[in-house]
Amino acid sequence: MIDIQKEIEKKFPNMNKKDNFLKKSLFKIAKKIVHEYNGIFPNNFEELVSLPGVGPYTAQAILSFGFNQNILAFDTNIEKIFCRYYF
Repeated sequence: MIDIQKEIEKKFPNMNKKDNFLKKSLFKIAKKIVHEYNGIFPNNFEELVSLPGVGPYTAQAILSFGFNQNILAFDTNIEKIFCRYYF
């Protein structure tokens, strides 16, 4: 069995105390992917947003860049610009 926390520490050895939040988030996400998805990274929006710390923008970006799907990743700033000009 893989020790997920040790693997994360191996991959990101230069994380310091400030990065503990990120390390904990990565650990929770990795643990969920290993246990609930048999180690296969989810490739649909609903499953991605169910991961801890992954919101709609991050899920859309993962699908667009990681899985080469034709999905726009709209962040809040782009949404504000479109709302000001078109609505």
